[in-house]
Amino acid sequence: MKVSIGADHGGFLYKEKIKEHFKDVEFIDVGAYEVVKDDNYAEISLKVGEEVQKGNADYGIMICRTGVGAVIALNKINGIRAGLLETTEGIKLARSKNNINVLSFGADNISIKKAIAIVKIFLNTEFDGGRHIARLKVIEDYEKTNTK
Repeated sequence: MKVSIGADHGGFLYKEKIKEHFKDVEFIDVGAYEVVKDDNYAEISLKVGEEVQKGNADYGIMICRTGVGAVIALNKINGIRAGLLETTEGIKLARSKNNINVLSFGADNISIKKAIAIVKIFLNTEFDGGRHIARLKVIEDYEKTNTK
């Protein structure tokens, strides 16, 4: 499994801890590569999403201070279904029902222990399919006809 991962200065430590913890995952680290207060979560988020969009990564993970700006940027990319999730139940539902392919969360909001638990669920929960396919198709069709 390949996972695109990124973080700004606020999520840098979490990114590094996640990479250390999940040794069986091949990470494509798109930055930041050090803590720099002037880095830009939007640029890094778009890099995470583009790796998934291009098929270079199966999933993506983006960590910043709140996760909000990152998920906004990520959802501008055709084919990306990013979710801002910080509970284990929420991530189970987002993967199984909405088939999210990028996870975003805020390092200011959860502990590293909780972040690792959420990432584990994100990477190991399968999409249910069924009635959810038609719902996602509505979104995909809209995206194809109403965005560049």
